[in-house]
Amino acid sequence: GTFVLSARLSGGRLSGGEERTPTLEVAYPVSLGRNLTVLGLLVPMGLGAFIMARSRGLTPSYVTMAVFPALCLLLGAAFAALKYRPVILLALAGVSFLWLRTDLTFYQRPVSIMREVAQRVTEEAQPGDVVIVAPDYLAPAFSYYFDGPQAQAAFPGLYRRVEGMDWVGWAERRAAAAASIPDMLAYAEENRGETGRILLVAPMEAYPGDPFFESMRELKEGLDRAHVLDRAILDYRGFVETADIFIYRAP
Repeated sequence: GTFVLSARLSGGRLSGGEERTPTLEVAYPVSLGRNLTVLGLLVPMGLGAFIMARSRGLTPSYVTMAVFPALCLLLGAAFAALKYRPVILLALAGVSFLWLRTDLTFYQRPVSIMREVAQRVTEEAQPGDVVIVAPDYLAPAFSYYFDGPQAQAAFPGLYRRVEGMDWVGWAERRAAAAASIPDMLAYAEENRGETGRILLVAPMEAYPGDPFFESMRELKEGLDRAHVLDRAILDYRGFVETADIFIYRAP
């Protein structure tokens, strides 16, 4: 069947005296394939909007990518329904411009709460401090906004300032994350100044039960045992690519 939504618009009279009553109809042919396509497009976005409304941030791009094929299929069906080639070309140009504008705006610079986290670390960091970012894939966004002179490391296994991720061997590094904890603690202690502190930047509530993130929490436990937790800054929870800030001082 076909679901038709009609709207009657106000009108006047034609030259012959006949009353003009223009109508606008939006038709939706009901079929299994079309219904699944529409549901595949709308349900994830609806759930995403409902979930993200409870927090602050952006829906990650890899989530919206899931509905992209369905969106293209619906757009293709809409363009095919247009009768005149100039209208089709105009519609294609308009959609292309909209996507291009969105892409240029979204990808021209990092979009992450790590900007605010890095600004807070900049305010808190002192000479001789060491900054550890965990997990390592948050480090490039953090380093984009943080340019302090403090020694940096990214967990697991990167003992330097990280400005770009090299994904070669990352799966092995992730699997061996727990084994790198002693070396990470030793690096932080060796590079900490005499009165310096250790700042751990990490999302402590992320992915409970995941072995990789559990090793990140084990790293924090190691810092808890060897140092004094001076302050925990939890102001940035609920954001996309979130992170807490833990400041440790020597016992």
